[in-house]
Amino acid sequence: APAAAPAPSSASAASVSQDVKTAMAAVSAASQQQDNAAFAAVIARLEKVMDAICTLDLSAGDGATAAADSAPAAAADQSASAAAYQEFVEGCVASMVGLAAQIGGEVQEISQLAQAAFVLQQKMLAVVPDTQKPGDKVLKELLAPTVEAISAVQMYREQRRSSAVFNHLSVVSEAICALGWVQLAEKPCPFIKEMSDAAQFYSNRVIKDHKDKDPTHVEWARACSNIYTELHAYVKQYHTTGLQWGNKIRGQTWWVTAISSASGDSTTTFQYSTQHGTPVASGTAVDLPQTTAAAPTVAAAAKSNLFAELSGNVTAGLKKVDKTQMTHKNPELRASSVVPATDSKPKSTTPKSTAAVSRPPVLELQGDKKWVVEYQKNQQDTPIILENTKPTHSVYIYKCEHTTVQIKGKVNSVVVDGCKKTAVVVDDIISSFEFINCQSMQMQVLGKVPTVSIDTTDGVQLYLCEASLDTHIITAKSSEMNVCVPSEDGFTEMAIPEQFKSRVLDGKLDTTMTDINA
Repeated sequence: APAAAPAPSSASAASVSQDVKTAMAAVSAASQQQDNAAFAAVIARLEKVMDAICTLDLSAGDGATAAADSAPAAAADQSASAAAYQEFVEGCVASMVGLAAQIGGEVQEISQLAQAAFVLQQKMLAVVPDTQKPGDKVLKELLAPTVEAISAVQMYREQRRSSAVFNHLSVVSEAICALGWVQLAEKPCPFIKEMSDAAQFYSNRVIKDHKDKDPTHVEWARACSNIYTELHAYVKQYHTTGLQWGNKIRGQTWWVTAISSASGDSTTTFQYSTQHGTPVASGTAVDLPQTTAAAPTVAAAAKSNLFAELSGNVTAGLKKVDKTQMTHKNPELRASSVVPATDSKPKSTTPKSTAAVSRPPVLELQGDKKWVVEYQKNQQDTPIILENTKPTHSVYIYKCEHTTVQIKGKVNSVVVDGCKKTAVVVDDIISSFEFINCQSMQMQVLGKVPTVSIDTTDGVQLYLCEASLDTHIITAKSSEMNVCVPSEDGFTEMAIPEQFKSRVLDGKLDTTMTDINA
């Protein structure tokens, strides 16, 4: 049998090609002689060839070696796009963090968290020009640190809704999602603009509240907006149609090094604890909890446990069948094809408890946009009054029972969802008032309401004033609806039709109320 060829001294394309030809010749010879020892030698030889292929840089020609895989950051630093992003982080982002340091407190902390996200994306982008686009699994691991950093910024804001600088926190939290542009296959620039516009509302409020008090807050808000203006310009110049990957094929060893470099393990100076929701200062940069490394470990452990269970006694829980129940030993059973149940236990017919879960009541104004009234009960004698409303506000009332809610002033819209025996009094509404999935409801209008919508609701008593007699009432899948209008004796009650008669006239469907409604 032919002996296996010696291992290649270098991983050039020519040497690997020759090794493959030699190995294939050895396979043919071993097959003809049916020599097991020769087959073993050939397999060993093929394994060495595969190792050489994994470390081969095909885009660099025959002179490339595996040494090119050892330093992905060195080549990436020479990329114009990576250098431009680094300049952006050290310029615009650092300027914003510097102004946040003058303000201090929560503004400084969330700004540093945002800086961490930009730094982690910078490390990720340093890898992009030096390799071809990887598979989805590797790409997900490469993006994971940036995704966690974005989540940490948003979590920081959500845990501080009662903060005096909530508008500042919202400026950073709303816009930080723009870093997700790296996941868009094409046209990421409009996405960045959309996220920047979402934060502009809060940025304008910060400027309005502090323009006559502290100019540092104004400069900080404008610096935040400038970050995403510059990010938009950077992406438009270097990644107009998505991430511009290189053309080099990289092996597993290179990717392990690249992902480790992009995770930012060695640059931590400001750690954010997601467990306690508080930042812990430990230096000058920012790092986030590294949870991605634990995921493969947990998945591997679960996989091992699954195979361990399958390799064990998988029939341990099965019931042993008595000989009297075996059809192949009892002709009588074969005739009826029915095996009598002897030891089976009757199933319980007791219904499971379906007690409703009691939740704490909610009454708050979210983001100066939406009033939320939830889970209020037994508030008929002491009505819930919403004051200081604005035309831009909307009101959402959910799962309230035996409650009266009074909305003073003019609001944009009101939605009442899943409530029972609840009364709502409103002054003026710009858009519409909606009942959804409610029972035994009352509504009184003191001003103007263009539209009242009633959907899947049983029992509605609607009181209109002189100014609201032109209100449009739209109903669907609802019953027991009455409208009360002013009259000399107080109010006159009229029922809203529930039953209709339809027929085809001249090729069109004609629908009218039934006689009982008329």
